[in-house]
Amino acid sequence: MKGFIDIVDNIKKKPYNLLDYTKNTFDRDFLEFNVNVAELETSLQGFINASFENITSTEQALGLLKQFESILQRETLKSDLDSKYTVIFHNYGLDLETVQKIYDKQKTAHILKSRCLCSDFTLEICSTTDF
Repeated sequence: MKGFIDIVDNIKKKPYNLLDYTKNTFDRDFLEFNVNVAELETSLQGFINASFENITSTEQALGLLKQFESILQRETLKSDLDSKYTVIFHNYGLDLETVQKIYDKQKTAHILKSRCLCSDFTLEICSTTDF
């Protein structure tokens, strides 16, 4: 935020006569202003991307995304945030697949264990019972 305030203060300090069409100092300064804002925007996008690299859960990612959306107004930054939804929900889908595989594996192991216990119990009863 300080970077943007510095850029704005710098442009405010310069005296212009906007009606003097023979001087193009404002045009050059305005172009420099736009370049500085674009650089600041790029660094902000880098910060946003770095913030998402350390997130470990979908819930945390969605919370962070909501915070960024509430403060960012620039269209280019908003579209970058929109693309984060795709990444977050893709990762969520991968998490669901992992949970499904673990569930299926444990369910199968539990069924096999139950069958073994039942077989052991049946063998024990059969060996102790006279027919």
